[in-house]
Amino acid sequence: MKYLLLILIFLFFSCHPQSEYVLIKDNLYRDNKNNLYIKTIDNISESNPKPKYISELYLLEKEDPTPISQIVDRNTYHQIEKTNYSKDKKYVYFLRETLEGGFFYVLESIPNNFSILKKTGLYMGPVERSIIIMEN
Repeated sequence: MKYLLLILIFLFFSCHPQSEYVLIKDNLYRDNKNNLYIKTIDNISESNPKPKYISELYLLEKEDPTPISQIVDRNTYHQIEKTNYSKDKKYVYFLRETLEGGFFYVLESIPNNFSILKKTGLYMGPVERSIIIMEN
């Protein structure tokens, strides 16, 4: 009887795999090693879209990507008004979605100067910055 119970418990837990990604907030996730990820969707197969977790972001001054965990502050990170823009206490970020999932960029520092013009869908940084049209 003990063995039957152990086998049933084993089968129950093996049939319900735990996700390796845990939601922190909005579209920010972590794994069991505390690496950070941005969740997006891989739409290569229209009939079978799959979640994709981006682990790196691109800085304007660097050609090579940097792990998200080295830049994003998980405590202050949040998505801005359900757009592809997000920010934390240091930076403003942009998720450029593609069929394969997308790319995550640091747009600028000093996020307090960042706003989105709701009706026009324009990105507006500090006064000295240009206006960039959102891709959505």
